[in-house]
Amino acid sequence: MTLTAYLEQKSPPPKYPAFIEANSNRTVTYEEFWESVRQLAVSLRRLGFQPGERVVVALPNSVAWVTSFLALLKVGGIVIPLRQSATPSELKQVITHVKPSLFITDSAFINRSLPFDLLDVKEQVVIFSKRFMVRTRASKRISHFDKLFGHGYPAEFATSSTPPSQPVASIHYTFRGYGYPLGAALTHENFVNGITTYVQTAGLCENQRFLAALPFSHTYPLVGCLLAPLAVSGTVIITQNSSGQCIWEAIQRYQPNVLTGVPAMYTSLLRTTSSSAELNVEEAICGGSIMPVSLYEQFYRRWYVSLRQGYGLTECLPVTCNPSRGNRPETLGKVVVGVDGVDVKVFGEGSQEKPVGEVGEIVVRGPTVMAGYYAMSRETSEAIRDGWFYSGDYGWFDRDGYLHFAGVKKRIAKVGGNMVDLAEVEREILACPNVLRVKVYTVPDKKFGELVNADITYRDGVPHDESTIRRYLKNRLASYKVPFLQSLKCA
Repeated sequence: MTLTAYLEQKSPPPKYPAFIEANSNRTVTYEEFWESVRQLAVSLRRLGFQPGERVVVALPNSVAWVTSFLALLKVGGIVIPLRQSATPSELKQVITHVKPSLFITDSAFINRSLPFDLLDVKEQVVIFSKRFMVRTRASKRISHFDKLFGHGYPAEFATSSTPPSQPVASIHYTFRGYGYPLGAALTHENFVNGITTYVQTAGLCENQRFLAALPFSHTYPLVGCLLAPLAVSGTVIITQNSSGQCIWEAIQRYQPNVLTGVPAMYTSLLRTTSSSAELNVEEAICGGSIMPVSLYEQFYRRWYVSLRQGYGLTECLPVTCNPSRGNRPETLGKVVVGVDGVDVKVFGEGSQEKPVGEVGEIVVRGPTVMAGYYAMSRETSEAIRDGWFYSGDYGWFDRDGYLHFAGVKKRIAKVGGNMVDLAEVEREILACPNVLRVKVYTVPDKKFGELVNADITYRDGVPHDESTIRRYLKNRLASYKVPFLQSLKCA
């Protein structure tokens, strides 16, 4: 079953709100939403879109993002979700690797991030704001997003189907310490099983209201804030601004039952609200990076809400979560009982399972594990062995079945829930003029979990210039990857 067919078979009342966009106070019902998905699917076919083609979606969180994602899956497309904050350099790596035939984005992203030379390739079609339609030689291949609606659709679009030869739904770029991004290819089956796993691990119920403040381009919010809520006929409250104040205003106005966030988001809520502010939610899930126990304690003391930490990866979606009864914030939680085929173990050298209490590498097997890294057979074979996905994270199980985190094997960091490849940061710094050596490392941070730092050695006789190197890196790396320069010296 395709992901779109799985979600379409759910039957909330047609007039029940599927989405509320907090920025515009706009409500979209399930009937209106699915009608838009079908109309966009028809328009994509009329544009000549073929099953199996790869499509970049780079939009802020919005109903348009969700509509694009599911319409593309409906016509057999493969979606590449990209962050709005990606730099031209980062984008060029991904676009050159995945070779998309279509972009669905907005004018801000085109103007700021997308390398224009890549838009001039004849095969690419770009959908974005009218006022940028004359900026490239490909302008005749550009359609305005809003004009793709308002058409009827043939009978075959009443249900969803994807050609059996095309099981992949999306490719999500992540890092494993190689110094370059890897595209995790997730299938329709991965998503359906990942949604089922998340609904059970998080204990979601029908008709709840979910706050979506994290970028949909990441698999954690894509499943937890968007797809799982749609699967239980919930209402998704979308906010584009992730500041603590804006999130708090959305919470107060729309009263969500469930919060899904990263430690930095919950820290911001604590810092931007008064001690007397009231928070009435049923569930608060924390993921993306390790939650400090002190954050749990502060949150519980303020609002008597028990933050439940979970664990998952881009390559295998949700893995564990703390149960609502028996929450242990110092752990990553338990593997949910009853999810068919999902298995988590801790392996030592030689792929031998470690006994209770002993540290090893966390490995995952089951229907949520990705098909592989797109067009990267070597990296895939190194990550998936004998059906087990090797996470690159260390951990151990206690006697009660709770998984504990014990560090990372690969050279990556998590800054506010965002993956940072330290080898990539080193490579970019070494490309700066006159840099001889660099050491990139991380330091703990109460809000973001970790921060990236760097010690840089210039060639002998070259003046130290911190502002120049920071400007260079800001044009090459997303802001959360740019390190704090702790040491600048000459050889």
